[in-house]
Amino acid sequence: MAERVDETIPQLLRRLARDKPGAVAISFRDRQCDFATLAARADAVSGWCVDAGLRTGDRVALLMPPCDDWLAIFYGIIGAGCVAVPLNLAFKADELRFALAQSRTRCLVVAESHRGVDFAARIEEVVPALAARDGASVAALPALAFAVLLRGPAGGRGSWRGADEMLTHRASAETMQEVRRRGDALKPADTCAIVYTSGSTSFPKPAQLHHRGLLGGAWAYGESVGIVPQDRMLSFAPTFHVSGLSAGALMAHVRGMPLWLLDGFDPGGMLEQIEKHRITVFGGFDTMFASMLQHPAFAPQRVASVRALIMATGPAMYERV
Repeated sequence: MAERVDETIPQLLRRLARDKPGAVAISFRDRQCDFATLAARADAVSGWCVDAGLRTGDRVALLMPPCDDWLAIFYGIIGAGCVAVPLNLAFKADELRFALAQSRTRCLVVAESHRGVDFAARIEEVVPALAARDGASVAALPALAFAVLLRGPAGGRGSWRGADEMLTHRASAETMQEVRRRGDALKPADTCAIVYTSGSTSFPKPAQLHHRGLLGGAWAYGESVGIVPQDRMLSFAPTFHVSGLSAGALMAHVRGMPLWLLDGFDPGGMLEQIEKHRITVFGGFDTMFASMLQHPAFAPQRVASVRALIMATGPAMYERV
């Protein structure tokens, strides 16, 4: 366990790309990506960060649902020595404005829309200059230098940059040497992410997370359910929450396992994915388990492959499940 806890996230990804290059890392909407490809995509993002002028320790915020692109960008940001700031998808304009200012975000990466919500428009409410092709910086957000729009055409909406140039960036050898230098300089105790709490009183509160904490938590989650290499894990947890990080992507990848990823909870979709891919491990909350059990398509044989669950539930639901 100590071996895993005392490495950084870029070291983890490089180790997986070296030792298990052809093994499936992510399956999302039936698109599969192996560890070598995931590492290469993350490197492209890291190189883009360096060439865009982002420095070690700069904060890069993400307003995106879980997906294969999210994971490549998350790994790439951290690989460039920057700090990832995943933002709650339910944040309204005033909460986004607060989090972006409080975290001193320098770059913002946004999914154009998700499940009928126009995230780009919500950000343009906070940063009107983005819609007017006038650049990202505003008086209330002096640190913000630019913003990137996922799935939007480059230059096609205001002064947003296109995500394609980030995910397919071809960096020079000199840039990639800088990426490696930054990655090698990282320590397990260094901050790699800032996650905001729910803010039950006043505005959300930031929690700084380090490599050792995220990877150690991921390893411990796996220990709690007796994870083995043959397991097949499904995660739908929001990636702006520590459960979507440590108990999601990193729980699978710290063990070199494949991760089946959903961009949000849907009981019918969960049942379909579990049955189709013979999922053995996943987690959730009371209401999620209840909605799956009550779904018209539920049948015990559809979830027969599941052998372990991470359950944030009360005793009654535990017994029922």
